[in-house]
Amino acid sequence: VKALRSGNVVTSIVRRWQRRVSALMPAPAADIGWTLRELPPPRANATSAFYDVLARVQANEHSPVLSARYVYVLVPGLLSGLSPGYFRQAVDRLRHLGLDARYLAVDSSTSACTHKNAERLRLALGNVHLGTGGQKLVIIAHSKGVLDTSQALLRYPELRGMVHAFVSLQAPFGGAAIADDICQGNSAAAELLERLLGRVDSDINSLRDMTYRRRREVIASGHSYLLTMGASKTRMVSLATRAPKGLAYALALTTMYVEKKHGAASDGLVCVADALLPGSLAIVMDEADHGLPVLPTMPGARLKGADVVEAALTVALSDEARLPLTKWDTTVKL
Repeated sequence: VKALRSGNVVTSIVRRWQRRVSALMPAPAADIGWTLRELPPPRANATSAFYDVLARVQANEHSPVLSARYVYVLVPGLLSGLSPGYFRQAVDRLRHLGLDARYLAVDSSTSACTHKNAERLRLALGNVHLGTGGQKLVIIAHSKGVLDTSQALLRYPELRGMVHAFVSLQAPFGGAAIADDICQGNSAAAELLERLLGRVDSDINSLRDMTYRRRREVIASGHSYLLTMGASKTRMVSLATRAPKGLAYALALTTMYVEKKHGAASDGLVCVADALLPGSLAIVMDEADHGLPVLPTMPGARLKGADVVEAALTVALSDEARLPLTKWDTTVKL
């Protein structure tokens, strides 16, 4: 009975705060999904292929396409420094398979601009490539790490020939509705957040990089490399996820907010329609929030983040003729 009452109290608090947050935020963002409407679509739908591979991975069947001739570089997203074990299980899994997996720590604070991290990645990726005798890189980037990595590839063309495959996990490629809301100048939530960040000598520069306006500017200013990468020799996969329903999950409040305020499905932080890259093999996964692929999974969990990362990598490196790919349906509402 006490547990039931406690659960009801938590539910009541979450719902009350959800109403308050909704009242603080500005109008819904009409830009959600703009990349799917205005840019070339994903090259194919690889969702079925992904789930097929995921089932085999969960059965402890690992594909030989995960070859040791590549170096696997994992690039984190925002606030990864505050998340113990970020990408750790994925790195451990790849190393257990005999692969050279490296975690590249970038500045994950809220004050870290994308162009600054692009400069850091230029040096880090170049050093990995040279230090391994010129081995090709397979990049697995998460969330804002995808924006940092794509900016590095855009600004420094010498990096492009080093990359064999690029796997994007839950990227705010088109922007992020929550970041957009927070960065509105007249938002009380933005003012509160800036005051809190100011106490720890930080700001919201990283969030500004994820607004729809900023993403439109970046893509319009010459992001042609990313728009054509899927058709080039660089293999590209983008994974978007829908968060589980209910209040028992860490991102339940933000998931509810995005759905109620913007009418969009999300992983709790990034809308599904904003996370799919033009020209990529697109994967839309259910029952996975924004932290699942990268944060430590409890023992006995039905779904492990390392499984998700391995399955996405396997799709990226597989012979496409052997995958059950389907044409991307531009009419599907995400």
